[in-house]
Amino acid sequence: MKGLGYTCHGTEINRRVYKKFKDSSPIAGFYTFLTKAVVIMDLDLIKNVLIKDFQYFSDRGLFHNERDDPLTGNLLFLDGGAWRMLRQKMSAVFTSAKVKCMFATIVKVAAKLEQACDIVVNNRGHQTEVEDLCARFTTDVIGECAFGIECNSLEEPRAEFREMGRNVFEQPRHSLLVQSFMICNAVLARQLRMKIFRNDTSKFFMSVIKETINLRKKDQIKRNDFMDLLIELMEKRENLSIQGFRYCKRNFADVPSRVRSLDIDDIQNFANSKSMISYCSETGIKP
Repeated sequence: MKGLGYTCHGTEINRRVYKKFKDSSPIAGFYTFLTKAVVIMDLDLIKNVLIKDFQYFSDRGLFHNERDDPLTGNLLFLDGGAWRMLRQKMSAVFTSAKVKCMFATIVKVAAKLEQACDIVVNNRGHQTEVEDLCARFTTDVIGECAFGIECNSLEEPRAEFREMGRNVFEQPRHSLLVQSFMICNAVLARQLRMKIFRNDTSKFFMSVIKETINLRKKDQIKRNDFMDLLIELMEKRENLSIQGFRYCKRNFADVPSRVRSLDIDDIQNFANSKSMISYCSETGIKP
């Protein structure tokens, strides 16, 4: 674990273990501080973990504290029964037909990206960071499809939604050492009521979600996006009891904050999307 987070990424640790044991063992174990971890090399075992026996390997290995830090209550952070319940409920939302309905929204944002690119091309004396341009595009797509709002970060690079999304990565609440403590001592960290996200970031996204839901229900607005699907799910008035947590209609308004593809899941996934688009751009220039 030497150098983790400072001189090497976590995936580098996994790569070292994999290269060391790939020819001698189907699996290899190591410790992430005080937590046991395993790297699987055998393809058949990998298939069993990901498909056949997936129900036994649902834990994410990340810290979550829904009581004090509601943004951690999503598919990326949750584990155990709460994760399985939420995944089961949200799987119906991600059918190909329902996701296809959002394509028109993506095309609309893509048209704005084209306009932004035209401005860049015409402004020959000014250098533009393509990765930042892609990040603003993915931010606008997430804002439209997940939150149902127009972020306008393509027109305004320092738009509030964009800045708050960047804060998730660039201004963490705790240092890397404290974050490691929270992951490795999750029970104690929850008892101490520790949080991952900054108060202003959490407050912003929670207020955006609640305001959007209230506005759509009040004015009967339909946009065929992800928020519509979540509101539809909320209105089923289901009562669910999982591991001592009771989910009913009054706190089902928190569902958007628990969904991997909505708030923090989407905010974190925008980094993957913009990196992929940037990579494709560079590959096109230098094949």
